[in-house]
Amino acid sequence: MACDTGYSRKNGDWVWLTHDEHHGKRAHWIEDIDQQSFKVLKNKNFAADKNHVYYKGKKIKQASPIGFTCLTDTEYGYAVDRHHAFFNTEV
Repeated sequence: MACDTGYSRKNGDWVWLTHDEHHGKRAHWIEDIDQQSFKVLKNKNFAADKNHVYYKGKKIKQASPIGFTCLTDTEYGYAVDRHHAFFNTEV
């Protein structure tokens, strides 16, 4: 069920939740996250903290949270920052 997928808090920490028929609901811990500054963005597949930007719980290596803007609010993750354009996690 796609509606069960997304960012959520578990025991006070942000996680990326997935749901499938074989494994059911699973929480994926997000690496290198600053829990205090973390926020989900306009496109709910993206999130950012003061240091990094994330897509579906995975860090986007070349993305800067400064000036990061989602261009879509659909399943497709088009976004830009001050230096790059992104599709999902790819430059």
